[in-house]
Amino acid sequence: FPSASDLYNTMNYVLQGYFVFQPDITYEVNRPGESAVDCVTAAVRQVLKREDIDPARLGLIGHSWGAYQTAYIITQTPLFAAAVAGAPLTDMISMYNSIYWAENIQTPLLMIFGTEDQAVDWSQGLEMYITMRRLGKPCILLTYEGEGHTIGGQMNTLDQTGRVMDYFDYYLKKTVAADWILEGRTYLKKKGEE
Repeated sequence: FPSASDLYNTMNYVLQGYFVFQPDITYEVNRPGESAVDCVTAAVRQVLKREDIDPARLGLIGHSWGAYQTAYIITQTPLFAAAVAGAPLTDMISMYNSIYWAENIQTPLLMIFGTEDQAVDWSQGLEMYITMRRLGKPCILLTYEGEGHTIGGQMNTLDQTGRVMDYFDYYLKKTVAADWILEGRTYLKKKGEE
């Protein structure tokens, strides 16, 4: 069943006209990122044999481990038109400005973090965001005050789900961008509004 409070509910996307595909990933020891790239890109190429899927409008989404894979995959291929990563581990050894070879990223990225995430510190997202912005790459970081690894507050889950749909609609369906996508809101301005 569709649910506005479940960002990763595939029915939310299917009912909006998206084709949803969840490929399996077979991992090679010590090659988690490369394994994800190999399996996902191979699977997507098979799906693209269908004539009803536009290869210029592919999206990629993942949370936690899936978000790590999302962040890594977009450093290796420009196959996707937009990507969303919820609570991704983005800096395994704190290499400033070389996070996942960020200079290779061509895919617009939306990252989502709770500020009280006990599994992946939200500063990981902040590092990736700052790096991508300095490199002139399209990146948006959404933070939800007081939320953990999974966004759970009712207002926040509704906000998150709506924003991801706006984001994919803009990049994949080429709709008019919501103001927050083009203009954003600084963290300090957000704090002043609370």
